[in-house]
Amino acid sequence: MRFFYVLPLALAIPTTFSTPLNPITNTNLTTTTVPTIVCDQRNIAPHSDCVALIKILSSSPSSDTVQKSPREIRHHACFVSWHREWSGTKVTLARYAQYIVDSCSDKIAISGAGRVDGMRFCVSSRGKYC
Repeated sequence: MRFFYVLPLALAIPTTFSTPLNPITNTNLTTTTVPTIVCDQRNIAPHSDCVALIKILSSSPSSDTVQKSPREIRHHACFVSWHREWSGTKVTLARYAQYIVDSCSDKIAISGAGRVDGMRFCVSSRGKYC
């Protein structure tokens, strides 16, 4: 049985984060940009692997951009992926991955996707087609 729900990201933003950045332009998100998160049970990854991956990404230098290909970063069985080429930083990617974990994790497993300004990013057990 699969279930889906969409949660406006504005409801899930932890107060400890600074203002999120737009991953395409690396500028602050405006109030007109409301990211959404879709949680599901497909391609679930272990929560602990995803939390570790986010910590690795978050500790990257602030100028360290994501690679052009492949459009995924993996730690054990958890992938953070994005659907098209962009020049965002690993720190920004970590912020969006954290939003998915905060919204979709049951502390055991996680699978979800987010969309900001036409950019789709995912946290799951797959590097592609999450």
